[in-house]
Amino acid sequence: MTEESKTPGATPPIAIADYLKNRLDPQIAWYEAKSRKAKSTYWWFTIVQFAGTALVPVLNSLSAFDRNFLFVSSGSAACAAFATGFLVLQRPMEHWLRYRNAATTLAGFRTRHAYQTKPFDSGDIDRLLIDMAEHEIATENDTWAVEMRRTGSK
Repeated sequence: MTEESKTPGATPPIAIADYLKNRLDPQIAWYEAKSRKAKSTYWWFTIVQFAGTALVPVLNSLSAFDRNFLFVSSGSAACAAFATGFLVLQRPMEHWLRYRNAATTLAGFRTRHAYQTKPFDSGDIDRLLIDMAEHEIATENDTWAVEMRRTGSK
């Protein structure tokens, strides 16, 4: 028993399997889910943007036969403008790539730890994994906080 674990009120060190199961794996899954959602959002709004702008000249030319196509054309242009504004302001592509990068980085740490490849090939590899993973998570949280202050979002 170490001196640290004998100290009253001291928290015993966490087993690496518990850390992987209760912290790292759920965090990787969270980043992957957020990445998928941001990717889907990006592609759907991009499709609306392209379709809306591509339909405007077609609908305008059809308005020669029926004036109601002008209203549909205006609606199509409005949808495209909304989608463009959303993509610019919310930046789902940036979030998609950032979350994907965080998930990939954490998964890489986990894999290299499991196979004991650099930098997990000597020393206290469990502590190193925890330190590196928590640093990556904290860095992503800091980036998120800066982003929320910049956009005025929650």
